Amino acid sequence: SLAPDSELAQKGLRPGDAILEAGSDPVSTVDDLERRVEDARAGGKSNILLLVQSEGGRRFVAMPIKEKS
Repeated sequence: SLAPDSELAQKGLRPGDAILEAGSDPVSTVDDLERRVEDARAGGKSNILLLVQSEGGRRFVAMPIKEKS
């Protein structure tokens, strides 16, 4: 679920948009996305690049990776 006040919503993501890739790797499930984010976090990255399919076409969006608390 995408919170209306989240950073990704502020970058234009909307409910119904599909994340096709994360960090240049294909994702088809939430588990795939979570694994890619964890891999990027473990590699010391502060962002991961998402390829998003929306009504307007495909585009890339940088998603910030927060440290686990």
